[in-house]
Amino acid sequence: MRNIIANLNPQELMKSELKSVLEHMEVLAGEGKLLAIDLLDKNHLKVLHQIVDTPAILNPKNAFNLTIIERSRIFLDGQVSKHEQAILLAVDRSDTELAEWKIREL
Repeated sequence: MRNIIANLNPQELMKSELKSVLEHMEVLAGEGKLLAIDLLDKNHLKVLHQIVDTPAILNPKNAFNLTIIERSRIFLDGQVSKHEQAILLAVDRSDTELAEWKIREL
């Protein structure tokens, strides 16, 4: 973990969320609490216990931040536009069931 943090470039170091997560992982690794969870393990109960026993991030506001990149925003706008068109067409055909379903999908 120390190597990962030491090798972050200046742009990555400016991302406080990334740095917070990595620092939290470094603390957990030092305490021997950092787990590698094998999601392909057939023993589902074991995986569940590993997830439950994993210590929580103590300050999630520093670790996670909602962001959207331009490409994702464009894709999202396109999806909303398709739903809007489907809703309008359903309303024009008096298909309230389809219109309600599309609205719930949004």
